[in-house]
Amino acid sequence: MTDDVGRRRVGSDLAADVVLFAGASGVLSLLAVERAKQPFQDCLALPGGFVEAGEEPRAAAARELEEETGVRVPRAGLAEVGCYDEPGRDPRGRVVSVVYRYYVERAPRVTAASDARAARWVPLDEFLAPGADVAFDHRDIVGDAVVAWLSGGRSSTGCAGSPGAGPPPGHAGRARPVDHHGTCDHRWAPGTRPRW
Repeated sequence: MTDDVGRRRVGSDLAADVVLFAGASGVLSLLAVERAKQPFQDCLALPGGFVEAGEEPRAAAARELEEETGVRVPRAGLAEVGCYDEPGRDPRGRVVSVVYRYYVERAPRVTAASDARAARWVPLDEFLAPGADVAFDHRDIVGDAVVAWLSGGRSSTGCAGSPGAGPPPGHAGRARPVDHHGTCDHRWAPGTRPRW
């Protein structure tokens, strides 16, 4: 990431993303946006974005979801999937993303706005297909969210492991535990290094 005058910043930026599932017409779908800007312009991505100064990640996730798609969900209902901090996951610089999931029975109407070129409900198998143009590590994140949802808890690759639910093959180490109390430590300010 760069600052306002183009200097490279050291440290991490904090982001929040949402995996919103819907059982539309008996097909499990998720809400995706098509990115209007680089990196990954025109690729499918999860609704989300950067956490603003003084904002909690859960609040940022709900705000970004509404800004990019017009869909409002109760932020208290957002279940944490994990913290994703793999170096190189974002070509702009070090970004740590806290990801949440939510399920709605019926897919609400969506309207793309903010930095989303389009927003639409995508069948899960289409989003996870190897040939789909998916931004960042969002395909892997959706896989983790499915595991978390099916196990009734958080993915074991997330901030708090769910009992008896191991990570899918190849997923270990991507999302990491941050503290020893079963939750992520979100107390750093955006643009500063997290404490792990």
